[in-house]
Amino acid sequence: MCSKPASGFPTEIRFPSRCSERFCLSFRDVEVSSRKENHTGYWFFPRAPDTIIALVGQAEADHWMSLFEIFHSVSTGSRRKRVLLTPVGLLIFGLTLAAVVVLGLYTDSVLRMPKLLPGSLGASIGVVLLVLGSTLCGWCVLRFKKAKGTPVPFNPPKELVVVGPYVWMRNPMVTGVFTGLFGIGLILHSASIVLIWTPLYILAHVVELKKVEEPELELRFGAAYTEYKRRVPMFIPRPWRRGSSRAG
Repeated sequence: MCSKPASGFPTEIRFPSRCSERFCLSFRDVEVSSRKENHTGYWFFPRAPDTIIALVGQAEADHWMSLFEIFHSVSTGSRRKRVLLTPVGLLIFGLTLAAVVVLGLYTDSVLRMPKLLPGSLGASIGVVLLVLGSTLCGWCVLRFKKAKGTPVPFNPPKELVVVGPYVWMRNPMVTGVFTGLFGIGLILHSASIVLIWTPLYILAHVVELKKVEEPELELRFGAAYTEYKRRVPMFIPRPWRRGSSRAG
């Protein structure tokens, strides 16, 4: 049974048998606009096929629940809130990219790392990767703009985008960013950017996507996203699988 303090919100995650079709979640101080009240007077999220609890387990759920609640609250909240928080998301994104480059160059200096592919070869490969990554990111932005949203998780489109590059990858925007970072690393001949900090950046994104963004998408879109996730890989397309005619 979910405990209900004076504030009126559950404070712990538990799974009574009569709540098997719904997940009782902790709301703490975050108001979630899509919450519903059942006949007992307790607040519940509608059950999603594959939720944050199933992905990270009961023991870790509390650790990630605040971020999960914030994402869901903002993405389903008022347009004003989403618009105001979009620059915040962009700033965080820009700072993390800058951190990868700065930390990479700093690590090269401290560890006296040898230059990676010195000369024009490394720089040329880097330019190609940077152009490819930037083009992919630009394509994603256009698809999201057409769907009246942004790639910023705080201000997503209201519909599930499964066209354009999203036919082949669930996160093509992130794939483009990773590709661009590898390109920058090669242009700067930085072994630390390419071999240390970009892989760590990728790992951090995988954890965040698995434990926060994807569970929130499943809650928001239900079976449609679950089926999409089953068919489409996260970052790397499967060219041997027949693509959808909706690409473009």
